[in-house]
Amino acid sequence: MPNYQDNFCDYDGVKIKVEWNDKLWKKHLSKHPELQNQDNTSKLISDSISKPSLVLRGKKPGDGEMLICYYKECRKHQNDVYYIKTVVGCNQTPFYVKTVFMSWALSTLAIQESKYNFKEIFRDPKTVL
Repeated sequence: MPNYQDNFCDYDGVKIKVEWNDKLWKKHLSKHPELQNQDNTSKLISDSISKPSLVLRGKKPGDGEMLICYYKECRKHQNDVYYIKTVVGCNQTPFYVKTVFMSWALSTLAIQESKYNFKEIFRDPKTVL
C-alpha cells in the first residue's frame, strides 16, 4: 500500500501518478528535505508539470527507461536559477513520478539531460533554462 499517492495532469493533459511506499517516501524526504511533507510535494509536482518552463524527453542511460523531465523556473539571480525538477517514467500508463526536487544552479548547468541526447518537447520562451 502506497504511503504517498496522488494524481496529476501535465500541461498537455497527460495523466501522471505518484505511488511511493513508506520506505521510498522516507528516502526521497531524506535526500530532498525541501519536500517537507506530502502536501508540499504534491504542490511542487503539480507546479512543475502543469506550468513547466522546459520539458525534455529521452531514454535513461543504462537501462533505457523512457523519461520525461519537467523543469519549472522559480527564481533567477544573475546567472543562477532556482528551479523545480520532476522526473516522470513513461514505461506504463498512467505515467509515474520517479523523483521531484528543488535546486539552485548556474542556468547553463541546470539541465543535465542534454548530454544524454534528451529532446526538448516544450520551452517557455521566457525561461533562462
